[in-house]
Amino acid sequence: QGSTIITRDSDTTTSDHATVVSAMMVGRTQGGSNIGVAPDATLYSCITPDITALYSGIEWLIDSGVNVINGSLSSEKEGEYGDVSKWLDHVAVMHDVHLVFAAGNSYKFVNSLGLAYNAIAVGSFNSNNSITLSLYEISGFSSYVEATTDRPEKPNIVAFSVYIWNIEQI
Repeated sequence: QGSTIITRDSDTTTSDHATVVSAMMVGRTQGGSNIGVAPDATLYSCITPDITALYSGIEWLIDSGVNVINGSLSSEKEGEYGDVSKWLDHVAVMHDVHLVFAAGNSYKFVNSLGLAYNAIAVGSFNSNNSITLSLYEISGFSSYVEATTDRPEKPNIVAFSVYIWNIEQI
């Protein structure tokens, strides 16, 4: 409610996951209370169902002047620093944008989007529906990769992802 959200004309897809992530960023309750970390920010939304669409989506975001790009999609080359990772590193440097991608839910490998050196990979943190810190844990499904000589350890940070909101509450 009351948030400024701009969508790409070609995007007609909706997603419960994207709605919850958007609410965490710019959301307000129906009563106007802020629930997002940046409630006065403008959110640009472009749903990219696959890696091919990711390229045009990021180009649209850059052309729109967006300087922080967040994504929660998986790639088919999990655990591999490949062409997509290299392209994202190029985009981050050449266009001075900040990239934030979900580490993934493969239990083992961070997806290639999160493996980009210039991307912040976000893993999952589970509060176990508790305010007791001793019960908090990294979600068992959250992807990770240990550092090697040719890649950094990922995820870079973890965020709450379990027991956040019920989609009907947003």
